[in-house]
Amino acid sequence: MRRVLLLLLLLSHMMLGGQPALRIFTTADGLVRNWIQRIRSDRQGNLWFCTAEGISVFDGSQFRSFTVRDGLPSRLVNDLIETSSGEYWVATDGGLCRFLPSAQPGRGHFERFVIGTRSDANRVQTLFEDSKHFLWLGTDEGLYRLRRNEGKLVFEAIPLGQGVEQPVLAIAEDSVRRIWAGQIDGVSYRSAEGMAGHLGKAQGVPMVVKALAVDGRKLWLGGEGLAQLDVLSDSPVVVARYSTANGKGLRISSLYGDPRNGDLWIGGLGLIRFHQQRFETFPSPSILANANILALGPDAASNLWAGVSTLGAVRLANNRNETYTEADGLESSTVVGVLEDRRGKIYAVTGAGHVLNELVGGRFVPRPRQVPAGLTDMGWGQGPVALQDRKGEWWVAAASGLLNYSATDDSRKLAHMRPRLYTRRDGCPEGAILRLFEDSRGDLWVGTSVGIAKRESANGQWTRYGCIREPVHAIAEDRFGAIWVGFGAPRLMRIRKGECAEIPVAGLSGFINALLADDQGRLWIGSSQSGLGRIDDPAAATPHIHHDAVAGLASMHVFALAEDRWGRLYVAGGRGIDRLDLATGVIRRLGEANGLPRGETERLYRDRSGSIWCASNFGLARIDTEAGKSSGVRAPTPRLRAARIGNAEFPLSALGTERLSGLEVAPNISNIEVEYRAVHFDTEERLRYQHRLGGASDVWSVPDEGQSIRFANLAPGDYALAVRSVSEDGSTSEPAVLEFRMLPPFWRRLWFQTLVFTAALAAAWMFHRYRLNQALILERMRTRLASDLHDDLGAGLAEIAILSEVGRRKAEQADDVMDQVAKRARGLRSTLGDIVWTVDPRKDRWPDLLQRMRETALTLLEDDARVVRFSAPGEAWLENAELTPDLRRHLLLFFKEAVTNIARHAGASEVDLSIAAAHGELRLSIRDNGRGFDTGVAAGGQGLRSLRFRAAEMRAELTIESTADRGTRIELQIPQRVRRLAKRSVV
Repeated sequence: MRRVLLLLLLLSHMMLGGQPALRIFTTADGLVRNWIQRIRSDRQGNLWFCTAEGISVFDGSQFRSFTVRDGLPSRLVNDLIETSSGEYWVATDGGLCRFLPSAQPGRGHFERFVIGTRSDANRVQTLFEDSKHFLWLGTDEGLYRLRRNEGKLVFEAIPLGQGVEQPVLAIAEDSVRRIWAGQIDGVSYRSAEGMAGHLGKAQGVPMVVKALAVDGRKLWLGGEGLAQLDVLSDSPVVVARYSTANGKGLRISSLYGDPRNGDLWIGGLGLIRFHQQRFETFPSPSILANANILALGPDAASNLWAGVSTLGAVRLANNRNETYTEADGLESSTVVGVLEDRRGKIYAVTGAGHVLNELVGGRFVPRPRQVPAGLTDMGWGQGPVALQDRKGEWWVAAASGLLNYSATDDSRKLAHMRPRLYTRRDGCPEGAILRLFEDSRGDLWVGTSVGIAKRESANGQWTRYGCIREPVHAIAEDRFGAIWVGFGAPRLMRIRKGECAEIPVAGLSGFINALLADDQGRLWIGSSQSGLGRIDDPAAATPHIHHDAVAGLASMHVFALAEDRWGRLYVAGGRGIDRLDLATGVIRRLGEANGLPRGETERLYRDRSGSIWCASNFGLARIDTEAGKSSGVRAPTPRLRAARIGNAEFPLSALGTERLSGLEVAPNISNIEVEYRAVHFDTEERLRYQHRLGGASDVWSVPDEGQSIRFANLAPGDYALAVRSVSEDGSTSEPAVLEFRMLPPFWRRLWFQTLVFTAALAAAWMFHRYRLNQALILERMRTRLASDLHDDLGAGLAEIAILSEVGRRKAEQADDVMDQVAKRARGLRSTLGDIVWTVDPRKDRWPDLLQRMRETALTLLEDDARVVRFSAPGEAWLENAELTPDLRRHLLLFFKEAVTNIARHAGASEVDLSIAAAHGELRLSIRDNGRGFDTGVAAGGQGLRSLRFRAAEMRAELTIESTADRGTRIELQIPQRVRRLAKRSVV
């Protein structure tokens, strides 16, 4: 029997007592594949998972995955490394590639490189960067080294001195700068001087070395067994070799050496910790006991991650929180209470039989005790249903009374002690015993299904307090020595100096499940329906309960309360545990990821060391409050993860960025949404975030757990969105900043306003010029009209006056003179009609001008012996050609001057008059077959000067050709803006 006990004790020391808090991450959480082949972390703190379907990167909150659709040459990813230069290299079965975090849309995130000509060289199994920053590659063809030659990447095959190259499965560098390569038949090495060597089975090295880990002067080799090399000697030798661990053969896939404590974690068939020269395994019910552990690696907060066969990624929290179940020795996972004996040993009370389980060496050991014959029902009490008093006696609640065991500090003796059962006959209160409590005076308080009673430790006398007859759910003592009792109804009792009084609980509803007197003397009250209440002065004659004591609890159903040494309040409710920092008001929710047992935590207990024990029907957990205390380290800076401008995604680095500037948002876009998260793996601390929009507000928002913000209808202007993280102690991080500009509509931009201003100035100037030109035109017209009236009418009237005087003096010539006067008067009337016609605005149309020209020609040239032909453009042209008053006047007078000359001097029998339009010009042609003239002799004549003057005023080209006895041709070409021309029509 003793040998069996010794064996059980030995096995218990080889088990991991108190399992660390575990959480499993799978494809349901965003992992690209549950089969994980390597786990790596980068300098930003991101955690990378190389899987059989691609890569997933985890920032502590969300996964982002990359597959062959993003440019990976193969879905089988074997390794990933971030080099000291910040480059990310990825090893796959399809070759080596470089990860490009900031790839633009439409381009892949991976750049592939060809290592060798054979396919084996492009199946890369592992990557390693040495102390000289060379990148080493382990391939199925052997070992390669990447070097840079004048900006080019060169892959150099490195021989290992074995003749035939083998696949390299693992690479490491020891403290003397040897490069080690794990291979199928052992391990090879290459010194910094280029010397190569090999150790195999004959030297004690395991076969198929898949994992290497360096620890000072030691190099661990993991494969078909575990070996330790001393690498400081000139000839490395195996100093220890292990083929089994706790009776199981070692088949190792991964190794991780914890630099904090020197522990070696071994991944193979189950997860094993080599601690102080001893193998420690997980108990068989654990998922880490027998599953294939393919990969191991730490995150930025030193949590250990394991890739577990097809299950996914398992995180072992880096804290001293521990969980306990039947696998850790508990008689039952249904833990109804926790207690300490007077020496500080921890006991868990389990099952319907209220079995005591003592914590010994990290595992619980059931301590059987004698029970009176016929006592089978221990009642339905929870929490403090067993205790050891200060005298060393043991008390255990039962349905029909109270069990008492003699004083002993060795709980193993309880199995041999016959207890005494106190019942109503012995003064014990009636009803099932539900709660036990020892006050500061050593008296025992017993809460039953019908009330509360006290047993005095000095004389063993019982006193019942019957002012409230309800089931007792909670008992506490305030700092003034008064006893408070909460009942299975919204009723509260205070017992002070032997007198009991009911305290009004208006506002509280449901059962009073928990009472706690904190270190500041306040009394906290937990109810089943209305959350927390608080009495600040428990000694007051009529204590006042604050019902709004805490806002933001996860659940209004409170089961239990506890306070740690830092003054933080733990509230066990229907949705886990809320940890309330009373100094800052920050509430953190604890759950299974923090080491809580599964199910609802209904019992809490604070031990003398300050740890908080959490009990449920599915196990027990110990929360180390020292680990939960703020470390004073500044909160991590968030990274901008995504930006959506309107309905379009703005491209950001796949790993996020802390600063982005130069973003311009078009005026037709009204919505901007930004996502942000910090890289955060600390399971003991919850991050919250604040934001501030510079340009709109200088006030930081209220911290919350949101990881995105949306803006709508921002006014045009420059903005700077700053986001920072806030730790539980209130410390803040450096902000991440997004600078952007909301562009105004084009009509509000400077260039447009400048253009409009310039156009307005130009329009004003042009209007001024137009008015000035019009004034000048009017002035010239008035001047010309005055000149015409003076020259033509003045001269004509003077001539008539002279002729009249001649006729008066010479009566014999009166008839001829009167004929001349009449003729000159008719001429003056015609001239006056022309002047009036040229200034009449109603005649500003081409048809009117042509009609006037036609009438003038017929009037002056009409003769029975003369043929006159007149042609002009059709109606369509007439409606589209431009005609200004000046053009109309000069053209008519030019035409009249030319026709008058023909009538007076040419003696022509045929006259051709035509107006035509072509190629943007108006052409006036006047031809006759008269006697002609010598253009050289007549050049100084008044008629030709008048024609040339009119042509110059019209900016026209004038051609005059005349030959004696062959007639005269006058052509006038006038530039015209004509939109559409029609064929000539002859009149």
